[in-house]
Amino acid sequence: QLQTKWKAYDAYARVCMAMGTNQVVHAMVYEVLILLMAENDLIVPTTLSVGVLSACAWILAKLDLYQLKLPLSGALQLLLPPTVASVSMFMYRD
Repeated sequence: QLQTKWKAYDAYARVCMAMGTNQVVHAMVYEVLILLMAENDLIVPTTLSVGVLSACAWILAKLDLYQLKLPLSGALQLLLPPTVASVSMFMYRD
C-alpha cells in the first residue's frame, strides 16, 4: 500500500534521470565536435564519435522514456541537432 503512493515520484525521478543523462550525452557530442573538428580538423573520428554518441542518446531515450516505439519526431529531435552541427562545422572548416 505504501508503494502505490510513491509511484508518481518514482516515475518523475526516472524521467529526470533520463533527461539528465540525455543532456550529458549531448554535451559530450558538442565537446567532441569542438575538440576533434574545430581544433584538430579530424573528420573521420569526429563523424564516428558523433554517430556513436547520438546512437547512445537515442537508445537511452528509447529505453528510459518510451515503452512503445520511438516516434519519428522524437528520433529527429534527438539526432538532428548534432547532425546539423557536424555538417555545418564540416562546411565551415574551409
